[in-house]
Amino acid sequence: MVKHHAPLKIGTRKSALAMKQTEMVCDALRAAHPDIELQIIPVETFGDSTQKQNLSLVDHGGKALWASEHEAAMRAGDVDFAVHSTKDIPGILDDDMVMPFFLPRADARDVFLSSKADHYMDLPTGATLGTSSPRRAAMVLSKRPDIKIETFRGNVGTRLQKIADGVVDATFLAAAGMKRGGYDDHIQTILEANDMLPAVGQGAIGLEFLKARDDLVDILTPIHCKKTGVCVKAERAWLAGMGGSCRSPLAAYAELDGRELYLRAFASDLKGQDVKLRQIKTPVRNESDAEAVGHALAQEMLKDMPKGFV
Repeated sequence: MVKHHAPLKIGTRKSALAMKQTEMVCDALRAAHPDIELQIIPVETFGDSTQKQNLSLVDHGGKALWASEHEAAMRAGDVDFAVHSTKDIPGILDDDMVMPFFLPRADARDVFLSSKADHYMDLPTGATLGTSSPRRAAMVLSKRPDIKIETFRGNVGTRLQKIADGVVDATFLAAAGMKRGGYDDHIQTILEANDMLPAVGQGAIGLEFLKARDDLVDILTPIHCKKTGVCVKAERAWLAGMGGSCRSPLAAYAELDGRELYLRAFASDLKGQDVKLRQIKTPVRNESDAEAVGHALAQEMLKDMPKGFV
């Protein structure tokens, strides 16, 4: 049994969904280490404040908005590790940080919500779609260039209310977030990967900590899902190889069947006019193999990408 005498301090965002996910981590840790003491440390991120103002992620710092305050708290010793929605974290972490462990992945797909149709292909001409995600916007525009995209952020309840109020005709949410947040009854259409390739790491809860904190490895290893690790690390290696954060329309989704890894990837300009799609199926033995596959696929795709696309 791993001994940890002081309370383990866990950093998390303050949102209801983030707190729910952190409680999932705590439950897993208590099951693995019955005597462990845990303390949740809510952290206000710049991403939260920009969300309140409905500011674009692309124009206000990208996905680092969700991680920088946690990382500062870890460096200061105020937090031992941070719990993240993996899809919100850049593919390239600072040199002193690692995110090697993940809880079992939930449904990685996106949900389409609308008062006008059950699929974005069926929206009326010129309909308005609310999203702050370049990935979602580009995928829609690649098939429906007539759709009008509005910057649109907020938690699940906020977005559902904006649909009900007619602020926009449609939006998207992650299926995992809706299910974890207790909004199952509001799920309208779950989109398969061919219709909307998920964001890198979507549906996975990641644990980030200082690379120097070797003491955390034995504590966190028992709650790590190896299958999720293989898939998410393939996706994140691809994202790192592409050099992207959330400023570019980038997506990758990996599935593991036995030892065979199936990795699909999407890259595009912001208007969805120059779309690159690639996929690979190959056997892997471990997470390192998966990372090598993701990196190789990125290098292949970069050959076809215009300079400065990120």
